[in-house]
Amino acid sequence: MAKNAKQFLFNEILTYYRYVIMPDLYCLGVRSDRFLGVLEELAHEIPPEITLGKQQKKKFFNRLIDIAIEMFESDRISEL
Repeated sequence: MAKNAKQFLFNEILTYYRYVIMPDLYCLGVRSDRFLGVLEELAHEIPPEITLGKQQKKKFFNRLIDIAIEMFESDRISEL
């Protein structure tokens, strides 16, 4: 079933990130709040008519994970 991309990002991705990923990263000493702002900005830029199918949601989620990893790696390198 296709789902509105903006709602998917706000409801599922941000909720999962905020309540599952962020606490784990905090325990590891990673400040992950910066990526939360990036996700919120991205959600506001998505037109409401864009929908995602099941496979597209999976690819979208995986790409966001890749972006988060790149941001954290960049932060880690800049702190060294």
